[in-house]
Amino acid sequence: MKHLRNLPLVLALIAILFIATDLSSLETKTKNGNLKIGKLINQTISKNSLEIYHLLNRFVSKTGLVLGDTSVKKVNDTIFSSLIIVNDSKVIYEIDHLDFWNTKGVDFDDAKDREKFFGFKKILTKKDYILLGYYSDNGMEVADDITLEWSYDRNIFEVPLTP
Repeated sequence: MKHLRNLPLVLALIAILFIATDLSSLETKTKNGNLKIGKLINQTISKNSLEIYHLLNRFVSKTGLVLGDTSVKKVNDTIFSSLIIVNDSKVIYEIDHLDFWNTKGVDFDDAKDREKFFGFKKILTKKDYILLGYYSDNGMEVADDITLEWSYDRNIFEVPLTP
């Protein structure tokens, strides 16, 4: 009976460790220290889940290695709101409205005019990068284009920031 006295304490400690471990695996910090993580990054995605997306293109490296397939959630015939890049059934890049994630965490975060966001349009695709136009205010306003490219140095897709 004496050993049962500590049972609630042991169970409480196990629960705390489980929750702490689970939460720490979800944390990704932005450069400002804010926590942010993509919903799909590093997740295996099934063919059924991909049915809500439309295939846009396939990225291939300079040596011919397949980097991933790009799929989008369409707003209309030319505009899309979300994009994923899938390689071997795993999501390795995700754009959801104005949030951009790669396998290292937050890649790019455009905080301005989120409430006016309308979507993206493919401007140009090449083997290892894509140029996206960004639209707001029901597609009436166009912002600067965004380049999403394969970084051969870091082995990830990213939006390169100019100094």
